[in-house]
Amino acid sequence: MNRIPFLFLTGVMAVLVVAGFTSYFYFAKDSYLGDVKKLDAQIAILEKESMKYGEQSLESALKAKEALSVIKGDYIKWSSVVEKVLSTTPKDRKTKNPLVEYTSYSGAQGSNVSISAQTIAGSSNPFEDVAKLIKAFDDSKDFSDAFVPSISTSFAEDGGMILVFNFNVKFNPSK
Repeated sequence: MNRIPFLFLTGVMAVLVVAGFTSYFYFAKDSYLGDVKKLDAQIAILEKESMKYGEQSLESALKAKEALSVIKGDYIKWSSVVEKVLSTTPKDRKTKNPLVEYTSYSGAQGSNVSISAQTIAGSSNPFEDVAKLIKAFDDSKDFSDAFVPSISTSFAEDGGMILVFNFNVKFNPSK
């Protein structure tokens, strides 16, 4: 009779098992909530860093876009400028040859072009050829401000005079 009934022992065991699992899950829940708070704080930090990086990237992208638009605005395809120089150069009416030869070209910022040139050997009036060159470039819609700052004289093998000069002109790019 002093025996503890089996059902009572089973009930006590069940209560202890349920209390153990409840305690375990209660403390696990606290640990889980602590981990969630830590992860939420890390997520907030990462979101702030992401926003900061995104703002820096956006700022860099805007600066790059602005730089590209400035570069594109000032872009000149110099090979087409040289072609226009050659097509604008006056030619002899009889031979259809250019009145001057170009020895070098130099382009600068602001569409300025500096050309080293000389008249053709055998020209009957080399000074007139230089004047025709200046007039042809002044009359052209592609160029303006044609100017020859100085002229040097030289002589060809046949004794004819050749004029050597720098020719400055401003290219007017068509937009």
